Amino acid sequence: MFVPLQVMSTYSLLQSTNRIPDLVQVAKDRGYTALALTDKNVMYGVVAFYNACRAAEIKPILGLTLTTQAVGEPTQPSELVFLAKDFTGYQQLMQLSTAYQVAGAPVDLSRQTANLTHLSVIVPLHSEVGQLLEIGDVTAATKTVQQLQTWAPANVAVGISPDLDVTTQQRLREVQTATQVPLVGLAPVEYLNREDHFAVTVLRAIGAGEVIEDLPAAQETMGTHWLRPAAEETERFAHAGLTDAIAATEKV
Repeated sequence: MFVPLQVMSTYSLLQSTNRIPDLVQVAKDRGYTALALTDKNVMYGVVAFYNACRAAEIKPILGLTLTTQAVGEPTQPSELVFLAKDFTGYQQLMQLSTAYQVAGAPVDLSRQTANLTHLSVIVPLHSEVGQLLEIGDVTAATKTVQQLQTWAPANVAVGISPDLDVTTQQRLREVQTATQVPLVGLAPVEYLNREDHFAVTVLRAIGAGEVIEDLPAAQETMGTHWLRPAAEETERFAHAGLTDAIAATEKV
């Protein structure tokens, strides 16, 4: 069964409408037995999330989406998802979050290798690697993953999804062959229901200081980053030939 490993809450400022009590209850109602929380650069919600999951008899997976320096272009920001394997991993997540908060800038992972030993490191879909694959640079994408592997040996995985086009999925398979890194199913969750997309669009426009040009069109747009029922998400990945990626979410 698919496990959501990239999930934000309202603690990710102006990025998500997921209130933790609602998130956990809806996840339970929709058939999930495990759920991650990976807010952007902050860990403020983990205690409430952990307690809510335990009360709902859902396995909590504590994580973090961290803004890091891109491997190939350190002056550019990128993002990685980190999941704690144990209590030491949780402490390492706190250290990484603190490093970002103190610097107020993307984190240099080459200086944080001591804080990666008890974490699963997942390269998300729209990351440095994803951008390289979109332009067909499999070699550079492979080198990026290999560098991550030197910083976090045996702990790196790369996200894959039916939402990616077939060409990008094939290029990901090439990276997997070259690096032996597992491909893990990712379906980012930023809101609970597809119609909540508009509310998140408004939040992000506020955060960016932008104006939504075509308001009626934005209101009618149904989102894709919602919490689908577990059976539906599992079937979606299986239909795309990504059953191995489903199994990888359970292993993580």
